[in-house]
Amino acid sequence: MFGALVAGLFYKYSKQISFVFIGEVLGTSIFGGLAAYIVAGWMGITDVAVTAYIFPFFLSTFVGSILAVILYRALDKRGIIQDIQ
Repeated sequence: MFGALVAGLFYKYSKQISFVFIGEVLGTSIFGGLAAYIVAGWMGITDVAVTAYIFPFFLSTFVGSILAVILYRALDKRGIIQDIQ
């Protein structure tokens, strides 16, 4: 949810897909990881935020965002993105 919000805001103000990638990774890994850490703290689970949440969120989001950019560019080359819009 945080990644989508930050990615959307980055796109709104930049209109560049590369910033969407950066926004998704930062929003999910940093903000999402910190939110997960806070919620886990409320549940009585104490861990280190960086190793338990932020770093794994970063890795999964980074790989997923790379795949999304590859897919987007392939669809854009074929004109499918323009058809959808």
